[in-house]
Amino acid sequence: MICLLSVRGRGAQLAARQRQGEGYGRGAGGEQPHPHDEEPPYEKVLWGALERATPSLDEYEKEAVLGEGTDGTIYRARHKPTGRQVAIKTLSYDDCTVVIQLLDLVIEHAPGGNGRATAHLIFELIEHDLFSACRKRGHAMLDTREVNSIMQQLLAGLVYLHGHLVLHRDIKR
Repeated sequence: MICLLSVRGRGAQLAARQRQGEGYGRGAGGEQPHPHDEEPPYEKVLWGALERATPSLDEYEKEAVLGEGTDGTIYRARHKPTGRQVAIKTLSYDDCTVVIQLLDLVIEHAPGGNGRATAHLIFELIEHDLFSACRKRGHAMLDTREVNSIMQQLLAGLVYLHGHLVLHRDIKR
């Protein structure tokens, strides 16, 4: 999974100044930095590496809306260079803090803006969900082995999330 994070506002302005060679924490006129503009050395290295490795959301063409929910919208999209079909989930700003803590992410900076962020999670496109699979079978019941396998996978995912102090609030189908 890939996470693209669009950052607007003060952080992006600082990053833009840094890319223009003004250094960390220096304003356009060379004035002394605000204490919060200074980044610790490890963050300088991290941001630099992320910027070099950043794929752009421009590499993807959204084709259709697959679904909408409280957390965001899911799109069917195509990776332009390879033609590969993917699913892109666009998350609201509040959810981005969790994404930042859990995922390897890639930063997409945009100048100006309102200080809000949008995360775009890019997944392998899976054409079917459990409900569709059951409906295709003529609503035939799953056998015990299938139910056991599905539940083990769901519970393993929940154990992982809870082990990282994350509560998943949107489990369905």
